[in-house]
Amino acid sequence: MKRIILIPFIMFILFMSGGKSVGVNQLKLYKEIEHLKQQGVTARFIDNETVELKQDWSGFQRIKSLKEPDEVAIRAWIAADSIPLLEIDPALIDTNLYTGWYNYWTTVSLSNGISVPPLAGDVDHNGRMEVYGIYKDTTSYDFESRIYEVDTSGLVTFRYKYTPRRSGGMQITDIDNNGLQEVFFLYSDSTIINEQVNYNSLPTKKKLVYAKYQSAGAILTNEKVTELDNDSLVDFIYRGSPPDSIFAGYMTFVAEYDPVIQNFKPVWSTILWPPNHEAAIGGYDVGDYDGDGWMNFLASGMGGQVWVGEAIGDNQYTISWKDSLPGFINLLYQTSGDVDDDGKREFFVGATMGSGNWTIVYEADSNDNYSPKFAFHLLSGGSLDEPVYLTNDVDGDGKLELVILSGGQLYIFKGTSDNYYSLWYFQRNIGGDGIQFYDFNGDGRKDFIISRNYVNGQGFLGLYAEIYKASGTTDVVIEPTSNRFPTSFQLFQNFPNPFNPVTMIRFDIPQDAIIDLSVYDLLGKKIATLLHGEKQPGRYTLRWDGSGLPSGIYIYRFNANGTTNTKKMILMK
Repeated sequence: MKRIILIPFIMFILFMSGGKSVGVNQLKLYKEIEHLKQQGVTARFIDNETVELKQDWSGFQRIKSLKEPDEVAIRAWIAADSIPLLEIDPALIDTNLYTGWYNYWTTVSLSNGISVPPLAGDVDHNGRMEVYGIYKDTTSYDFESRIYEVDTSGLVTFRYKYTPRRSGGMQITDIDNNGLQEVFFLYSDSTIINEQVNYNSLPTKKKLVYAKYQSAGAILTNEKVTELDNDSLVDFIYRGSPPDSIFAGYMTFVAEYDPVIQNFKPVWSTILWPPNHEAAIGGYDVGDYDGDGWMNFLASGMGGQVWVGEAIGDNQYTISWKDSLPGFINLLYQTSGDVDDDGKREFFVGATMGSGNWTIVYEADSNDNYSPKFAFHLLSGGSLDEPVYLTNDVDGDGKLELVILSGGQLYIFKGTSDNYYSLWYFQRNIGGDGIQFYDFNGDGRKDFIISRNYVNGQGFLGLYAEIYKASGTTDVVIEPTSNRFPTSFQLFQNFPNPFNPVTMIRFDIPQDAIIDLSVYDLLGKKIATLLHGEKQPGRYTLRWDGSGLPSGIYIYRFNANGTTNTKKMILMK
């Protein structure tokens, strides 16, 4: 199958543009609150500039700022540091480019709650993916954790019910290295871990319960389980509280799995934010950001602060770097990965404001030193939005993509060169509370599962997740362009050339035009029509896969409003 990729022109701003400081848009805020009510989230105003969000059924709780920043100051900071800024208005994206990439496939009667990506995996090794999450009983109205299984045809089967408790699946791992996998279920005040009985069983044996909060109340955050200090024992970084605290979850803890007590025990803690701002930390990410062989952890806060911690020995950690982003509020979201494929792991911190979703990309300049390299501004969501950030090799090309679910809009970005990113896929008004990518049907292409919940007019809460199947056409790569439109029709030489079997063909369109781009052999026989139809002005890059064709010279012909150009390319296998 020949795979074709079209890349639209997106304005790429490398300079400071206009912006102004604005107060809270009351109408927009009201709409956000009403939307949250439909998800079972209630809003309580602490003062004129602070609101508490709470969803009792999932354990989700967040405090967010309504103090709108001075956007001029943000743009001035971006310009002063020469940070490339990519701004995208979802209303202006041509979604026809992505028609058929992902199609609704099946529904699972589970959800994980707001901002927690759905969890799936073939833990029992039977060739079928399980989904782990929270089920709402429509008869008794009780919540319980369940496992459903999805076979390769999309048939969903109930597999297991845990002791009733509203715990969403968080992570699959093997904390004691015994070859049996555990599933971490995330609840507000504790983490419940269930293990396989044997290699081919589901994780039905309760292994442990770990209490993170020792006082009343709890705040749901993005927690991570991994080895942090190079001692072969699994560590758990989370937000919690000490036994004598009257504040819920104002400290960052690292706990380590102790095989003697068969549970985690705290080994390190710190205060990143004063306890009177107990909801200031949104969660954590982990990775070796500076490439020195020691793991880092990342946290970011409501006031625009960013912290990077690092392991410095067995059960020893330090805050090795910190920054403060001027004008940013609700900087509560993080992820990381080498998305630009330059051998360095970037980390991404996201903020929600009345002007939309802002994301800053950091990368290491040297050991324990980082600087902002790129910025995104998505004109979706608002101050109360709960976006999802993650990295995943969505298209199976061996490189990570950045996924942002913001304001019900799904954006997937590719790194196109060192510290540059562009939009690869977009789906408008998909909604959803959490998203993740897995290959559910075993065809080698990753599908996505998106969790949802709703409260109807009678107060009934419904929980479910939808799976969208990848169609096989999902391999667009978008290249950043300058912020000016092309001035003439132009066809460029394909790259690479010679190629095997994939090459890129780039062309410019200065005005609306009927475009035809086709490939011919040397005898003049048409091999493929790569593009035929009307396109708007911009620079386009099309990816052509010559699999199935013999080595040789081919001609590609570009016709736009009567202007014709041809070039040769060499397929060499």
